[in-house]
This record gives sequence, C-alpha cells and structure tokens, in this order.
Amino acid sequence: MRTALGVLSGREGVVVRGGAPEPGSLWMEADYTAEGSNALHSREFLSATGVFLLEGLKSVAQEYPENCRVIIRTLRRI
Repeated sequence: MRTALGVLSGREGVVVRGGAPEPGSLWMEADYTAEGSNALHSREFLSATGVFLLEGLKSVAQEYPENCRVIIRTLRRI
C-alpha cells in the first residue's frame, strides 16, 4: 500500500491520504479531482491501481482470515 500511495501521490488529478494508526492497521483514501492536463489518464491509472490493491488485499484476507480483514468504504458524490 505504501508504494501505491507514493505512486498515486505524484499523479495530477489524484489526492491520496493514508496512515497506520496502530500496528496491524492500515488505511488509504484516494480522491479524483479531475484537475490538470493529464486528469483523464490519472483517473484510469487510479482505477487500475485500485483494482490491483483490492485483488491483492482480498487474496491475503482469504488466505489469512485471522490476520487480515478488508473493509471498503465508499462515498458517493451527488
């Protein structure tokens, strides 16, 4: 996740935040702002990165359910 945060933070049109408030707990948020000359490409990149992360984390949670849990919260904008 740290690598994904680092890569996404350098993308125009994407704002990311993340943290590790305690051992064993990680969180990440990503917002698409649609700003910048490469905004459309950044949106596609954000989507692909999200799919990659979700598949990887779900796989770990499935293999080690006692050690990993994936919680996804989404905000819908009107």
